[in-house]
Amino acid sequence: MNLVVWNIVDWRPICSSRIGNGRSGPGKCLAFVYEDYFVCGGKDFIQTWNLKEDKLFAATCNVGKLKRTFQCVAVDPDSDTAYFGTDSGDLVKVALLTGTARAPAVVSVSIKKSNKKSAINAGRFSGGINSLKLLDSSKILIGCGLGELSLVQQAPQKVVHGKNMPMTQVCESAQGNLEEKYSHKFGAAITSINFTPVLNQMLIATSGNELLNVNLLSFGVTKELSCCNGPLNSVAYPVSSHKVYSTAGNGGVRIWSYENIGQPLVKINPPHTNITATKVIIGKDGRFVVTGWSDGAVRFYTPETGNLVMEVRSACSGTGGVTSMALNRDYLIVGGSDGGVKLWSLGRTTVKLLTSVREHRGKVTYISLSPDNQFLVTAGEEGAALVWSLPGLTRINLLRGTASLISAFLHPNGVHGLIAGTDKELGYWDLTTGLEIRHLKAPVAGEVTCVELSPNGETIAVGTKQSVIRLIRYRDGANVGVGHVGCGSITAMAWSGDSNHLIVTTNYAIIVGWVIA
Repeated sequence: MNLVVWNIVDWRPICSSRIGNGRSGPGKCLAFVYEDYFVCGGKDFIQTWNLKEDKLFAATCNVGKLKRTFQCVAVDPDSDTAYFGTDSGDLVKVALLTGTARAPAVVSVSIKKSNKKSAINAGRFSGGINSLKLLDSSKILIGCGLGELSLVQQAPQKVVHGKNMPMTQVCESAQGNLEEKYSHKFGAAITSINFTPVLNQMLIATSGNELLNVNLLSFGVTKELSCCNGPLNSVAYPVSSHKVYSTAGNGGVRIWSYENIGQPLVKINPPHTNITATKVIIGKDGRFVVTGWSDGAVRFYTPETGNLVMEVRSACSGTGGVTSMALNRDYLIVGGSDGGVKLWSLGRTTVKLLTSVREHRGKVTYISLSPDNQFLVTAGEEGAALVWSLPGLTRINLLRGTASLISAFLHPNGVHGLIAGTDKELGYWDLTTGLEIRHLKAPVAGEVTCVELSPNGETIAVGTKQSVIRLIRYRDGANVGVGHVGCGSITAMAWSGDSNHLIVTTNYAIIVGWVIA
């Protein structure tokens, strides 16, 4: 692995060098001691680097039998010391010995103090040390892989002949030199720790995509920001408002507000481990948030509290879970991975299966209802869209595409049907005659991942794997707008009921909203 030094004024590389000793693993952490002097660590190595006349000069620390992966580093320039956190849960103190001809040396390997009757590894930090921050020369804030945040104080170092003597022969056993003052357990691994402008407060980031503020005096925790912690599969607006929206993904379902960015109003976690929320719809009357899951169930939650109201098990056929879903006041329509479609009747507190059909030869990728709720269209992975009448779920039309279909819509004018395929082709169909009346290629670059028609039927939004959104005028297929997300493939889009707002999600859990002028 190479180390490259850059000039950030003109983004020009100054010099580079290989790190490690040839037998060690990749680098994991780096911290500057001075402007031209820094330290780095990785798998089984610690090195200091000096930048002189656009050249790098390295000094390798003798770690001896210490087989560790050094994951994070914090530097105390005043005491000429660096502290490294390891994957095995101990803290390694290194004397940098700057200004001398000697290589850096390990001073101590420390863990928390524990009772003599405790297990041999009781003092190690659970899940390894992921992040460090020095509060002063003796107090250290440590973030662990299992979510524990610890404030520890070092025991005074033994002095020999009036000098602090660095170790020359490194022993592998760790000593209980750290006294734990405070600790707090979070629900996810701590990934980074940083200071805030406010005295005695720190910002903590976790692998659960949460940013938290910790008061070091009381160890009270305040949530600053929260994001989804996995790819997002679906997003939905309520019909009557654009100020709130809901997302579904690996971390469950969230309800968000534009007025409180970064803090979900309601958080619905997966009811079981290893299942994913695949679809979400907010009912037109606002009574329920209807969610489809990878275990094939549809669950109804209250939007105010996120409490479970109803659960429909085996709501779809196939083993791939709920792949598509549509909802009106009286019916729930669910598509599965084997091409099956089930029609459910909605009561006040009950759900009843009315009929089930399977005419698609591939996964049902999209279900859309007509504005008058008299018809619906289902799009299949095999390249066909089927138009059905309600409530009997009787097939009345076939709209055939040229490739696998992403979505299909019934236009508000009651006459047209629109289908969109993975080959960027848009097909306009006359539902009265069953004939295709127009066929055009969407003016987008890259692979198309999702397509949505605005509720007023005037604009088509096309999302791509290249993280770009194109707006296409329905009437003539002209490109009328473009939006760059720039962070992951577009996974889902939703229009607000007034067709003036568009919300977009990506596989990197990014949520972006646009106002359509």
